[in-house]
Amino acid sequence: MKDMIEERLQDLERLVLKQGERIEALEEALASLRRVAGRDLLAKAKDPSESQAA
Repeated sequence: MKDMIEERLQDLERLVLKQGERIEALEEALASLRRVAGRDLLAKAKDPSESQAA
């Protein structure tokens, strides 16, 4: 019984670590998307032909 509990705890620990890695990857992807979106907004703000075309 004790071995089953230990094994389950180890499984849960691995799951928590894996989820932490996934969260970090998502945070990095989100930061990258924010940088790209920010650069896009700056580029559009600096391009007067876009404003005049609208």
